[in-house]
Amino acid sequence: MSLNAERETSVLPATKFIAACCRWPHTLASETAVVLAANATTDWQEIRQAATRHRVIPLVHQAIKDLEEVPTEFREWAKQRAQALAFHSMQMTNEAIKIDRAFKDAGLRPLHFKGPVLAQIAFGSVALKYSHDLDIFVSESGARTAIAILEGKGYFPLGQDRPLSKRQIDALILNSKDMGFVGPAGILIEIHWRLTTINSLLNGLENNLHRQAVTVAGSVSFDTFGTEQMLVYLVFHGAVHHWKRLKWLADISAFLEQIPANEREKIIAKVQEGPAADALAQALHLCDTLFETSYRPHLSRNAQKLSEYSLTRIDEDEIVAKRPLAKLGFFTEVIPRRHLYPSVWAAIWAFKSHLICQGDVLAVPLPRYLNGIYPIIRLPSFLLRRLRGSRQVRAPDTR
Repeated sequence: MSLNAERETSVLPATKFIAACCRWPHTLASETAVVLAANATTDWQEIRQAATRHRVIPLVHQAIKDLEEVPTEFREWAKQRAQALAFHSMQMTNEAIKIDRAFKDAGLRPLHFKGPVLAQIAFGSVALKYSHDLDIFVSESGARTAIAILEGKGYFPLGQDRPLSKRQIDALILNSKDMGFVGPAGILIEIHWRLTTINSLLNGLENNLHRQAVTVAGSVSFDTFGTEQMLVYLVFHGAVHHWKRLKWLADISAFLEQIPANEREKIIAKVQEGPAADALAQALHLCDTLFETSYRPHLSRNAQKLSEYSLTRIDEDEIVAKRPLAKLGFFTEVIPRRHLYPSVWAAIWAFKSHLICQGDVLAVPLPRYLNGIYPIIRLPSFLLRRLRGSRQVRAPDTR
């Protein structure tokens, strides 16, 4: 299947080139697509920016390293950046090994997702996928232990300069689904005790985990989702973020392609029967559109709307961000996301989660019976933070 004719003129040249490089595994057909896109490219600085924004430089390097149609300067840039990112990925993997061991020694059952485990499953190498952070799921009852272990290893809560108090942890677990922690080496780990604010969207995934062991970097075994649950999580995660980074679609496509065809069809059919059907259809349609795969999913009206909006975010994320009210996440993230939910009630319940800011929870940790105060202070505290941010932006640079 070739690029949809109706999208041919609106998909930006940089998007076409990066998408061609993201096809995995590489084949003669994918190499031909990269060559055609390279021959149509005139602004290689724009390609650099797009590869960086979509966080797919290792895949771009693999696709163009031997192609004479790509300027030598760009190939050298991609090579150097890919090598640096490969080193970063190994550092992340080594840290994941240490944290996994510490969690297990404390009696926890950590489950790793995205990051190194997904890189190993989808691409066969942790070096081919850039990961900004490590995502680790623990049970809600084990979250306090996990937080204590991280803080004992010198990790600090993201945006905080001191360990969390018991009141903060209690309020955080009640009102959030995860929390980021930054280590002494600058590595970011997100601890998840819930996977989404709407459990029904993932078929109660976190309450009935199907674990599989994955050997990463040929040395250590991590627990991760079973194959079907991995697909459900990945499509929902990408849909929530409007697929604005091509790396998420590249992950989905490579993940699906490494599954034997007959098994893949059964897994897709099963997911299509559940609440993630529209998110899956959207992901498969975007793969067909950008990677020339042949999934041809049935698109409901909601899935069609999700796909159309996501293509604008993939193409023009930086342009979208400059539009009026774009800095208000409610308008650029929350409203378009309404098509993701299977019912009005699900959408309303999801909207409730946006009325509570994690920063407010940490600043003013309230007991459960006072939780209703958080939505009331959400807007004033947001405006105060924006005002402080504006003052910082206007301040003269004296460095």
